Amino acid sequence: MGSDAAARQRGTERLGGFEVVGSTPRGALVVGGDGAVLSALVTTRERAAAVLRGPLVRLPPHEHRESLVEVAAAHEALVLVTAPPTVTTLETVLASHEPLTAGVVVTILGPVVEAVREASALGVELVVGAESVGLTAEGAPVVLTADLAASEESPAEALRSLIARCGGRCADRLGVPEAGSDLKALEGFLYRAAPPLPVGRLLRARPLVAVATEAPVEATPPWARLRARRSARGGAIAVRRGSIAPSEPGRHRRAHPLDGWQVRVADAARKRRGPLAAAVVIVIGAAVATAVGASPAPGPSAPPRTAATARPTPAPTPPDAEATPESAATELLSRASACSRSTASCLAALTTPDSPLRSGGAARFDALVPVEAEVRAVVADENGGSALVSLDSEQGTTAASVLIIRTEAGWLIRDVFAGDPP
Repeated sequence: MGSDAAARQRGTERLGGFEVVGSTPRGALVVGGDGAVLSALVTTRERAAAVLRGPLVRLPPHEHRESLVEVAAAHEALVLVTAPPTVTTLETVLASHEPLTAGVVVTILGPVVEAVREASALGVELVVGAESVGLTAEGAPVVLTADLAASEESPAEALRSLIARCGGRCADRLGVPEAGSDLKALEGFLYRAAPPLPVGRLLRARPLVAVATEAPVEATPPWARLRARRSARGGAIAVRRGSIAPSEPGRHRRAHPLDGWQVRVADAARKRRGPLAAAVVIVIGAAVATAVGASPAPGPSAPPRTAATARPTPAPTPPDAEATPESAATELLSRASACSRSTASCLAALTTPDSPLRSGGAARFDALVPVEAEVRAVVADENGGSALVSLDSEQGTTAASVLIIRTEAGWLIRDVFAGDPP
C-alpha cells in the first residue's frame, strides 16, 4: 500500500503493482523499483489462461520474441508483464501512411523471419501478421507471441503476405518472394533485397501518450525515456521479476508467467494469519523440453528442520517423474517445508534450473509454504508435464499457487505466485 500511496502523491498510476510510465497501441509501459521497463497487457482471466498455454511460455527466450516475465492481478483482470518492452507495432506503422524503404523492411522483418524459423525448428508454429510485430524504443523488431491467434495459414505463407504488404508501401523496389517460399528462402530474399536501414522516425508514426493521473501529456515520449533508462543502467534492461522486491537474474533466463512470487506469497500469508490447510487443485499446462532442461543431481532425503539446528541438512530428493501430479505436489511441498531454512542445496534439489527462486537464495524459499501445511491434491485437468497448484486457506481463499514441472530427474518446483492461478 505504501508504494501505491507514494505513486498517487507523485501523480502516477499503478497497474498490478507496477508503476505505469506510458501507453502503447497494445497496452502500457510499466517500470519496477529497479528501473526495468516492461510491457503490460491487461486481459481477462479466460484469455490469459489461453495465452499462458501458448508460445509465449512454450518457447525459450529469443531477443526478437516476446517473453513473459510475470502475471499480476488488477481488479477482475490479469496483467501479463512481458519483455522486451515495445512502443509500437508494425500495424501501427503501416496504418500511419508513413513511407517505407526496402532497407527498413529488411530491418524489421529479417529478424522476425529468423525468430519464426527457430520456433518452427522447436515444433512451435508462429503465424505472424503486422499486428503481432512490435518495435522496441531502439527499433528492434519483436514477435508479439501473446497476440498470436490460431490460423489456417502456414508461418511461411503469413510472412510472405506480410513482406508483400510492406513492399507495396516502399518508395524503392522490394519485390515479392516467390510463391511457395519456405522460411529459409524468405529470410534469404529479404537480406538480398537491400541492406538494413534504421527504423528511425517510424517509431513516432503515431506518438505514444504518457499516462499520468490528472497530469498533462509529458513532452518526453516513452521511447525516449526507455533509451534514457537503458543508458543510465549501462546497457540492456534488467527484467523485473517481482512487483515489490525484484531480483535481477540474467537477461536471457527463461521467463515464466509466475515469476516474482516470493514477496507476494509472504504478503498473502501475513494477510491470512493462522494455520493454512492447503487444499491443492492441479491445473495441468503445456511444458516443452526446452523449458525444463536438465535437473541437478539430487541428494538424500532431509529430515524436518528445527529452530535449534545449526548444521545444514542434506539436500532432499524430488518426487519420481512417474509419480502422479497429486502425490508429486504433496511430496514437493512437504519437502520444501522441511528444508526451507537450509542452504541453497535445497533450492537446487527441488527447483528447476531456470527457476527464479534460485536467484534470491534460500531466504526467498522460506515463503513457499507454511511449515505445518497439510496438502490435499485434486486434478482438475491434465495435458502435459507441468502442474499449477493452488494453496487454499481454511477460509476457502487462495493464498498462493505453485508451479511444478516434470523432468527426467523427477517433479520440480518452477515458481510460486500469490492468489488464484490464471
